[in-house]
Amino acid sequence: MRVSCIVVCYNQEQTIADAVLSLLQQTRLPDEILVADDASTDGSRDVIRTLANSHQLIRPILRETNLGVSANRDLAVREATGHFVTALDGDDYALPAKIQREYEAIRTSPRAIAYSVQRFSGQTGAASWLAKLPPMYQLDARERLRWLLWGQTHTPLGMLVPKDLHLAIGGYRHELRVYEDWDYKIRLASSPCIWVDSGVEGVVVRVRGPHGTGLSNMPQYRHALARLTVLKANKALIYDQLGMAFYYAVVARLLAKSTKWQTLESYWRVRDKINDRFGPNR
Repeated sequence: MRVSCIVVCYNQEQTIADAVLSLLQQTRLPDEILVADDASTDGSRDVIRTLANSHQLIRPILRETNLGVSANRDLAVREATGHFVTALDGDDYALPAKIQREYEAIRTSPRAIAYSVQRFSGQTGAASWLAKLPPMYQLDARERLRWLLWGQTHTPLGMLVPKDLHLAIGGYRHELRVYEDWDYKIRLASSPCIWVDSGVEGVVVRVRGPHGTGLSNMPQYRHALARLTVLKANKALIYDQLGMAFYYAVVARLLAKSTKWQTLESYWRVRDKINDRFGPNR
């Protein structure tokens, strides 16, 4: 069965080659690599063209207008020809055994999802650490959904998913600009399929710096609004599987955490202004 790898890119000239080359260095090569550039304004598209000219597995998809990460990724998945698909961000990279071990784990179970441990790394690669993941392979659909909604740990990234399952749950919601992956996993986790742990590290996630554009640099109120939007979109599903009380418990917990972090952010801003004006020792 064929495996398609989707790499999404937007203004990642410095890292996109590493992402794509990491897929070409797999112990089990993918059958195709779709590199979907979302109308980058830096040199990303030139890098992608150069890679595609050198490696026949690479199929570039160069958007003329910026669609956003959710629509860009989803449309690329829909163009894929593989039975299984896996996605990678253009500033992360895959470790060599990822595809082989995930493929071996589910090739006899066409309705299974395979995932691997992920490692987080600073931009320079000087320090890294493993993410703590839930035991998804031990959980049924309701337990998986509960775990994802309560947000106790990191969740798997870049899973190997049957394409027909991706289509059956509706893919990524194109209108979402952030938390699109959380929304996708909520619907994926609630589907009646098994999840399998590959037993290896799969993806290295580069942690964005303080001046980046990732979620870590977004104000807390925007985090809360984005997560509430996802919860509302999945309200019927959550009601059906976990009940109304659990849904509102998740909303209340989210609002409480958001208020706490907004208060801390306000304190830090005031403290920094005082330190800038009077010095930290006054």
